[in-house]
Amino acid sequence: MTTPKYKIKEAPRDRSARGERLYVRALERIESLQKRKTSTRANLALTLRPIRRLLLLGGGDLLLGLAEQAHGAGLKVDVLTSPRHAEETLSNGRQLVDSLSGLGIRPAVVAHFDKPENAALIGDMGATFALSIGAAWIFKPDKIDGWFDAKLFNLHGTRLPQNRGGGGYSWQILTGNRFGFCQLHQVDGGTDTGPIVANEEFIFPHSCRVPKDFANYATERNLSFMGDLLGSIRNAAREFTLLPQAEYLSTYWPRVHTPTQAWIDWRWRAPEIERFICAFDEPYVGAQTTWRGQTVRLKRAFANAEDGSFHPFQAALVYRNNGRWLCIACDGGSIVVESIESESGESLMSSVKVGDAFMTSSEQLLKRTQRLQFDAYGLKPAVLRQRTEIGPSHWGPRDHLRRAREANRYDDERRVCGQTPTSEEATDEVVAAVPRSQHSSMRKRSRCASRSARERQIPTPFAHTTCEANAPAISPIALSRLRKPACTALQCACH
Repeated sequence: MTTPKYKIKEAPRDRSARGERLYVRALERIESLQKRKTSTRANLALTLRPIRRLLLLGGGDLLLGLAEQAHGAGLKVDVLTSPRHAEETLSNGRQLVDSLSGLGIRPAVVAHFDKPENAALIGDMGATFALSIGAAWIFKPDKIDGWFDAKLFNLHGTRLPQNRGGGGYSWQILTGNRFGFCQLHQVDGGTDTGPIVANEEFIFPHSCRVPKDFANYATERNLSFMGDLLGSIRNAAREFTLLPQAEYLSTYWPRVHTPTQAWIDWRWRAPEIERFICAFDEPYVGAQTTWRGQTVRLKRAFANAEDGSFHPFQAALVYRNNGRWLCIACDGGSIVVESIESESGESLMSSVKVGDAFMTSSEQLLKRTQRLQFDAYGLKPAVLRQRTEIGPSHWGPRDHLRRAREANRYDDERRVCGQTPTSEEATDEVVAAVPRSQHSSMRKRSRCASRSARERQIPTPFAHTTCEANAPAISPIALSRLRKPACTALQCACH
């Protein structure tokens, strides 16, 4: 009988304490991953014993609804929430903390979940059902096993293993998916990777168009789903057959931040713009673009083909305003918008004139590609800091060249006022703002990029020069990808 080469006898930290030379963190990650991979295959049965207590972790209207439901059924209810969830205003117009206080529940607000003192907030898990609903923390395997006795569950609203991650119902609207799910799965330390305990599939009604509609309907279905499940283990044990998730079918979508990422790209077709505006409608602030130099937010929009099709040069032009809605030309039809507001919430419907054009610059479009980081307080402050035109001081030549390519990758589609510099001249503008020791490296990379682009017969990815006269806006195709203010006069000789 052969002895296995690697067998876990002790925790890596214990072995390290005895003087063994180990890469502790690396070994812990390997052991955690291996445990996650094998646990769902080995333990396909789960027994839930009768419960007397419901422990809710997270926030939102669904958590409040479950707390009310369980409280009315005679269960003891405890809530752990994060600062951003505690201060969130719910659909009833009150904050979560105030709403729970009205039920006699005093939630514990926790910013850093992994602190040892938080173990006391979890309490005895003997007759407790622990449920995460959009919790802001990352649950580590040692806490799941030690504090929750490996029985922490999460309620997910989309099909798994597809559609893991956050983003609410915005991703669902963008992809045109009307299938809804009540999916209860075990938490195993990964992002929505645990085995599925129970699930229910449904279809969202056609009346659901914006995230608020989807969330309200899903809340009703999940309250019914969890009410039946908790009722079945209220006084008797119940056996569940776990369904492991097939990793090769998985997809993941990150959280989104409306003020940072919800910028409309007017090159899209009308149905795509309709979905995008709907995806950031209520309860969010709305999809964004610029009008006369100020940021505006659009809501309550739908695509319309009645007025025919339009040339791409007409995209984002307002061709009708009757005081109640705007008609905006797009590729493949038009967009009818019933709400347009400034950043302060002021209605601009009467201010927008026929012939005005909306514009979204390349810098604003680039914000959609940022990978944002969130914590228990919300969007991390480091992400909120605006980058300069050139970039952070720690950037190297490769970073500056990448930024130059990204900022100008749409320039081949727009009208150009004045001369178009060579790639080396455009690079000099970027080089001038970085340390002299890096200049030669940047110019070398610029020449390589320019030569490679010529060989492939594609536009070189550097900036074009535009004139800078201030005038009313013209076609967004000519304006929406500029780093500098472009000449915008209809009578300008440059056009």
